Amino acid sequence: MALRAVNELCEWLISPDGNWCFRFCRDSKSLGGDACVLVDKWIASQGMPVEMRFRQKLQLDQALELAAEMLLDGWDKLQDQLIEEDEEAA
Repeated sequence: MALRAVNELCEWLISPDGNWCFRFCRDSKSLGGDACVLVDKWIASQGMPVEMRFRQKLQLDQALELAAEMLLDGWDKLQDQLIEEDEEAA
């Protein structure tokens, strides 16, 4: 079950003020019970990531907890915003 969850975890989150983005993505080198997620912190400009500041490697449970806390604190999924903008342009 952990392997399936980590395969599905690859998301961008953007801060409420639009100045920071975090990217959560499966570490392809981690296996099975030792599933890890790479978490990248980026500077954002105009709602888009422009420069990566640092990367950390977290256990799957830690990464899911961090993402959940960020969403509760008002962070948004960046991909959803990009999809909405594309639909409005059409």
